[in-house]
Amino acid sequence: MRLMLDEITVKLNGLDKNRILGRKKDEAAVLEKLLGDESRNPNVSVVSIVGFGGVGKTTLARLLYNNQKVKDYFELRVWVCVSEGFDVLTVSKAIYQDVTGEENAPASLNSLQEALKEKLSNKRFLLVLDDVWNEDHQKWKDVEKPLKGAPGSKILVTTREITVASVMDGVERHNLGLLSDEDALSLLAKSALNEHNFDKCKGLPLALIAIGRVLKGKGIDEYEWDKLLKSEIWSSNDGGSDILPALKLSYYDLPLHLKKLFAYCSLFPKDYLFNKNKLVLLWMAEGFLSQSKGSSNTMESLGHQYFEDLLSKSFFQHSSIKKSKYIMHDLMNDLAISVAGEFFFMLDYKKNANGRNEAFDKIRHFSFLDPDEEFITFKELHRSRRLRTFLPVGSYSHTSDHVLVKLLPRLQLLRVLSFNSCSIEKVPESIGGLKHLRYLNFSETKIEDVPEQVGELYNLQTLLVCDCHRLSRLPVSFAKLIKLRHLDMSNTPKLEKTPLGIGGLTSLQTLTLVFIKQANGFKISDLEGLVNLEGHLSIKGLQEVTDLQQAIDANLEGKKGLVSLEMEWGDEFDNSRNL
Repeated sequence: MRLMLDEITVKLNGLDKNRILGRKKDEAAVLEKLLGDESRNPNVSVVSIVGFGGVGKTTLARLLYNNQKVKDYFELRVWVCVSEGFDVLTVSKAIYQDVTGEENAPASLNSLQEALKEKLSNKRFLLVLDDVWNEDHQKWKDVEKPLKGAPGSKILVTTREITVASVMDGVERHNLGLLSDEDALSLLAKSALNEHNFDKCKGLPLALIAIGRVLKGKGIDEYEWDKLLKSEIWSSNDGGSDILPALKLSYYDLPLHLKKLFAYCSLFPKDYLFNKNKLVLLWMAEGFLSQSKGSSNTMESLGHQYFEDLLSKSFFQHSSIKKSKYIMHDLMNDLAISVAGEFFFMLDYKKNANGRNEAFDKIRHFSFLDPDEEFITFKELHRSRRLRTFLPVGSYSHTSDHVLVKLLPRLQLLRVLSFNSCSIEKVPESIGGLKHLRYLNFSETKIEDVPEQVGELYNLQTLLVCDCHRLSRLPVSFAKLIKLRHLDMSNTPKLEKTPLGIGGLTSLQTLTLVFIKQANGFKISDLEGLVNLEGHLSIKGLQEVTDLQQAIDANLEGKKGLVSLEMEWGDEFDNSRNL
């Protein structure tokens, strides 16, 4: 079937943009199962949506989750992304956190499930478990144990495998098929506003949207369309995935600078919640955000622009769980891994570093989820003398001090070093030898101080020590870090002094906290030269300011990039003065 451009435009104008194309019957069918007669199932029943990757299972589940009838029927709605690692404690914790809205959860599984059972008791709830791969019936029974609510409660599961639905006792199963040719064409039209019936996408919405946006960028040049349609990529078969060739075309159409940024995302696991600002800092540290001569754009603004470019082309999507964050579809994650090649490696519970002896010589970028056996998983990194990135990407890691002591002297070319959420307590002095380091993250660790040797890292752009509850001292050598752009000290309750010399770090954009000390300490006038400050700044100890001219010199009013300013006077002043 071949439709001309004006016909497609007519179809596009007739689309209901508040609906998912071609899924009206699917939506109605699953909705009936969710709101079905509760007398048939007095407690909790499982409804599953089964279909290929990229066919729209999560999108349909999200539509149902936000349906007004669903909102009215269920007292409580919970959404948890599960993905491939079905750990009973991890999944139970994620459910508890979404139910309560609290980050902290009981540490033991028994305590956690007792608390969860109490929270759900006598409430009619809907729990969405998205992207489930677990085929272990006992694991499911262990997770399901506290999930007892009021009659009519439902668990909605999305999965690629019928076996998974059976394991979860999903008697109410809905098989989500491919889009019809008509609906597929409409979706392509919506994305591309052009004229080809692109049947090679095989009715998979993710592929249609991605390739449609590529075609949209080609205009109505028939030569470019034919070139794309006849690409030999369509006949490739990487890993047996039907969708990968279509997505690869959208990747190959990217400019070189975006290809590098996308490949870098292979270091993150499926269902990872991306913070755009933090990802941009990593890209910057790797040297991916080069400024052209004469450009007024900062590297950070350039990174944000590149992120938005990838978002507009469907390489990222807005998270439905946390509105300020982003996710990458599983199949996009697979694509990132396939194009990243041998220079990138993420170590997870499925992989053994010892099986890559030869490849470890070539690895430049390394990330890891919490390894079970520290010695086994990290010893091969001694071979990675050219490593640029060491990055934990899990919620918590048992990586400890001796890993730093053994590894750091060998990894002299590191640009990114993160121990975020690792169980380290002391930073070795050898860190001062990492002269190429641009990004250093000790957030959520147990360190008590940052050693003076950090002042030798003259290329450092970003230093993060957020949520370090034991941190009480920063090095006096900070004045040497003339290239530092971001210093985040949020939620460090034991920190009470700002190192002298920070006022001379005129490249700073992020400075979250300063303490005013008059005698031989940081003065409020030291903020004068920090004209590029952005985001949030907390100023403590304002009772020490006795010279009005110093306050004027700080020029807080002129720092237009600041979004919020917190000012705090000491206890001897009335609390009403704190702003």
